[in-house]
Amino acid sequence: YINNETSEVKKMKRNLKRAVSVLLAAAMIFGITAFIGEFDIEGVGIKAEASNYTSGYYTYTVDNGNARILDVDTAISGDVVIPSNLDGYPVTEIYASFNNCRNITSVTIPESITIIEGRIFSNCLSLTNITVDINSKYFSNDEYGVLFNKDKTELIRHPIDNERTSYNIPDGVTKIRGHAFSSCFHLTSITIPESVTSIGLYAIDGYNLTSVTVDTANKYYVSDEYGVLFDKDKTELIHYPGGNERTSYIIPDTVTSIELNAFASSDKLTNITIPDSVTTINSGAFQNCYGLTSITIPDSVTTIRDRAFWICDSLTDVYYSGTEEQWNNITINDERIKEIFSTDEWIIDGNYNRTIETRLQYCDTVFLFDLPTEVCIQGATERLGKGRYDMPWIENEDEEDTEFIEFIKSYNTQSR
Repeated sequence: YINNETSEVKKMKRNLKRAVSVLLAAAMIFGITAFIGEFDIEGVGIKAEASNYTSGYYTYTVDNGNARILDVDTAISGDVVIPSNLDGYPVTEIYASFNNCRNITSVTIPESITIIEGRIFSNCLSLTNITVDINSKYFSNDEYGVLFNKDKTELIRHPIDNERTSYNIPDGVTKIRGHAFSSCFHLTSITIPESVTSIGLYAIDGYNLTSVTVDTANKYYVSDEYGVLFDKDKTELIHYPGGNERTSYIIPDTVTSIELNAFASSDKLTNITIPDSVTTINSGAFQNCYGLTSITIPDSVTTIRDRAFWICDSLTDVYYSGTEEQWNNITINDERIKEIFSTDEWIIDGNYNRTIETRLQYCDTVFLFDLPTEVCIQGATERLGKGRYDMPWIENEDEEDTEFIEFIKSYNTQSR
């Protein structure tokens, strides 16, 4: 859908001035398409201005004479030395790359790299060590092969297959980048020092993690006796360690917000008590809690975000302590959608029923990709084993989900 103010219609062929919503039918449920780069509208088409190049395992783009690595062929393996030059262009940036490269065991980052952005080394299940050229002015590593910025104030990435079971984040680190510990299945405990002031989304995400311990002198974060991570005043529950053996947990009555993916994949929990101090249950808060059988939502809750209880296969009873009128007044929505709508330019893909009416109201144009069922199945099959930041628990799955394939086959007749 394309939407624009009437006065702007003549400009649409030149620039996307306001908003584009891409509503992809059956195929886009399965994550087939992404848009990158500058966009112009030419009739009903969209074209990307930037050009990508391939050299060996690497896909890159060129900006001001320098190469930025955008993707790496997952066939790459062994001890990898990132090139400092690609086809004559100095390699200075790595952007959201080396994801799903399951057979690399170590990575060496050259002196030439000045920027590392986005999610990196995700789902590299054999990666044990990251080494940075000692002459680098921008990045460094510690003795355990963990990647930092140069002065070690930002922890960027812990290698997934490093066999250490515990890790003490060094004093002096102020920022833990998002996904820094994602899928680190050997880790059972992480210690956060006094110096940390910022923890990115999905930063603490080890499958077997049993506890997170925060230095008591830290002014921004705190942990409880069960190894659960909170903000300092315990109003935000940030992360419950999924490997904790407890079967029940009572959320403290200071908590007002259960954060993104806070309990995700805590499959040993069968019972969770939510106090009447909680007002917000954020996206994916309890997703993939396979053992959870029942839960009571207090009448204090005013907002439940998307996928809050997604894939809780054993959850048969959900109770609400308030009235029907109060329940009907709960906002079951994604505030991120509203934030996107408030900007001048945006693209949203997917045919999610919950937000269709709102997108139709705000967008300028709809592009409908009505692809054949066999193409949709191919897209779902090719994505097997590939990680997604919003679905970290499926990163290691390689087997075809027959139930999902049947859903694709019946989509046009039963769900469309």
